[in-house]
Amino acid sequence: MNLSGRSRSRSGAPYRTLAGGALLAHARRRPVRGMIFIPPLVGDTALAQLHRFRPLRRDGFALYSYPFPGHPGAAGRFSLQTAIGATDHHLKSAADMARRHGTGLFGIGCCVATIPLLASVQGASRPPAHLVLLNPVVQFNPAAALMAFWRYSERYAQGPLGRLRSLPTYLESLLPGIAKNRRRFGALRRKRVALPRLLTEVLTDRVLMGVRIVRTAVTCCYGVSDPFRRHLLSEDASDFKAAIRRHCPSVRFVPLEGTHFLAGRGLRHQMRHLICTAFSRP
Repeated sequence: MNLSGRSRSRSGAPYRTLAGGALLAHARRRPVRGMIFIPPLVGDTALAQLHRFRPLRRDGFALYSYPFPGHPGAAGRFSLQTAIGATDHHLKSAADMARRHGTGLFGIGCCVATIPLLASVQGASRPPAHLVLLNPVVQFNPAAALMAFWRYSERYAQGPLGRLRSLPTYLESLLPGIAKNRRRFGALRRKRVALPRLLTEVLTDRVLMGVRIVRTAVTCCYGVSDPFRRHLLSEDASDFKAAIRRHCPSVRFVPLEGTHFLAGRGLRHQMRHLICTAFSRP
């Protein structure tokens, strides 16, 4: 199997399906500059991640993604620990593949997917050389989240029931464009979530306890207007940076003029340049 070229799978798709539902998209330019390991977003698919970062293929990078447990293409139920287990397995597969082809391994972590990425990189025998984190979430602050919702609902409704009715609007303001209701969050159905375990992980906030990334360089890009970070974690950017530094002591921060999804053509071009520059450093 090559990591470069325009070859397609037997189904005609511009990627290859690997064991465990993983997907590999070849680099579109030679020489191959490396393989980028990209965990999926919660409620999203591996294919969506390959599509989101597809311009990097033209820069000479092969892309590797996979499904989290409980999501389409994967067995089991979703929790942060089961996501870490899947990430351990696929990170090893990606590292083995990169080693066989004599190329470097890098990683991109977005939002909550940063948690399983950091946990797996910590224990990896062959960790990525560099990570780029995009609006990462490494801790939860339920009290701050509740207070932010309470302040938001005051503007739109009165009384406990009225406030609860404003919850869908509030969630849409934080994460626009994602299908979400009582039965699903994007591609993740509620019945495929290990809910008691996930609630415990969020409330105790101990999943990344003891994790410190010291063998891998880390660049953290964050949107200065990200409502998700400001409402659910902390209004203070210094608190966000301190949380990242606890796990990535040598991290380099890059502020971007954007929101949570860092959308917009100009911003996407800027991120592409930042990623290529980071992964080209010795």
